[in-house]
Amino acid sequence: MRLTTVGTAGLAAVVAAVSAQQRPQFDSGLDIVEVYVTVRWQDGAAVGDLDRGDFEVRVDGKPREIAVFSRETRPVSAAMILDSSGSIGGGDRARIRQAAQVFVGYLQAEDRMSVHSLYWDRQPLTGDRVALVNALQPMPSSGRL
Repeated sequence: MRLTTVGTAGLAAVVAAVSAQQRPQFDSGLDIVEVYVTVRWQDGAAVGDLDRGDFEVRVDGKPREIAVFSRETRPVSAAMILDSSGSIGGGDRARIRQAAQVFVGYLQAEDRMSVHSLYWDRQPLTGDRVALVNALQPMPSSGRL
């Protein structure tokens, strides 16, 4: 009978090699990209009677299968970050604020949003539409968004 002394590193390598041989190898991949869509009529009303066949998804111009389709309404959480720096003129600032208010108007009851500028946080994540619109008003001290 012959005994061989193996150092700690050697023993770890042997254990790892034996363990690797005993474990089955499994590789898998799944590429599903979730796309949430709201379709509205010209008057702003949501179109609610669409089904899978009314949509087409293309990647690099090639049609892709729609693996899962649901009409379920899902709440949205969004962060709006607005540029109120000196590079934005007063007229542009007003148009940005107006567009942001329109966006807030499209939020559903379950949706939440936060409002930030490049310099400070204006409104943490909330579902309170009044608080969101108030956060979009110019700050009294600077006149900036």
